[in-house]
Amino acid sequence: MASSDLPSLLTFSRATTPVGIQQAATGRVLLDRRHNKGALTALPAAASLLVVDDICGSGATLHAIAEMLTATVGPSGVRTAVLCRNEGSDYPLDSWGWDVADWVHFPWEPAPESGRLEALPPVTRLRSQPRAPRTRG
Repeated sequence: MASSDLPSLLTFSRATTPVGIQQAATGRVLLDRRHNKGALTALPAAASLLVVDDICGSGATLHAIAEMLTATVGPSGVRTAVLCRNEGSDYPLDSWGWDVADWVHFPWEPAPESGRLEALPPVTRLRSQPRAPRTRG
């Protein structure tokens, strides 16, 4: 199956306040239930799913999305991948690009008002923790 043939969807969630960048995550995740309910109907039941996010701080967003997928779709398993993993996070990721210890500015965010931006090095390999996919139950 070509990657363009794989079913995919965009869920809407927010784990930080919309006030501005460099706001710490609250641990509370707001899910756009109206959009997500419609989007999730396109996924096959009992499929193995991959959840991708930009960063894993506490893991609250990934946890909320996995719970929503489990309740709505009933996947056979859920794997996770992120660009950046906060070094203090103990969320059990499957794959990530960088370990980070400081604030990460992504290209789709407004530039910070002060401070120096330092580019992350190119990703030459994904980091991973081999494990079976998390399953329902």
